Amino acid sequence: MSLDTARFEFSGGDTGILLLHGYTSATPEVRPMGEYLAARGMHVVAPLLPGHGTTPADLNKRSWRELADAAADELYQLQGKCSRVYVGGLSMGGLLTLHLGQRCGGIAGLIPMAPALYVKDPMRFLIPFLKHFLPSIPKSKDLSTRVEDPDSEYLLWSYDQSPVPFAGEVMSLMHHVRDRLEMIEQPVLAFHGACDRTVPVKASEALIERASSSDKEMVLLLHSGHCLSVDGEREAVFAKTWRWIAEREGR
Repeated sequence: MSLDTARFEFSGGDTGILLLHGYTSATPEVRPMGEYLAARGMHVVAPLLPGHGTTPADLNKRSWRELADAAADELYQLQGKCSRVYVGGLSMGGLLTLHLGQRCGGIAGLIPMAPALYVKDPMRFLIPFLKHFLPSIPKSKDLSTRVEDPDSEYLLWSYDQSPVPFAGEVMSLMHHVRDRLEMIEQPVLAFHGACDRTVPVKASEALIERASSSDKEMVLLLHSGHCLSVDGEREAVFAKTWRWIAEREGR
């Protein structure tokens, strides 16, 4: 099955949500969540971030700030259409979600999923050196590095190469956001997969511990891996997200 990697927008009511995909991925990994929330009356927007859905070489030409600016522009446009806007994202998209919370006003709540505040890959220590002469490295074909449920594979889309210079940009974004977690004051609902082989659970734990929000919660999914927005427990993620938003909207 061919997956549509384009930006999508589902018009809905006066409450909106911006959904941000992860590193080297695209909008298919947040589309099921977007469809679920749109069916319940939300206005949903999911942009294709710069350098994604094209080529790994294109992504290597980008900076994390370019992606952050693109996400902020989408947020401002959605805030012009809705009176209340939430932001959610997976992995790098979770980092951008937190960055928008630190940078932008008027966000009703943040929903980071496996936010990449820390990463497990031992190669991370070599990225500052490798990025100068190695454009990309092949990704593992082991499905368990992304999801626990093999039946979720049809929902996954990403480059088959990991662009090394842009990986350095993600590391810079990681440190930028992690150093400023106390700036987050919005309500936070964080999700993390207990079987995540990419981002350790301590990332979401650190967020909940350090964010200044008085309204913050973490949900640990016992049978999910890294791409939990498409993994086997995705319906639980969607349902919890909807209940959480509805409670804050007085529904």
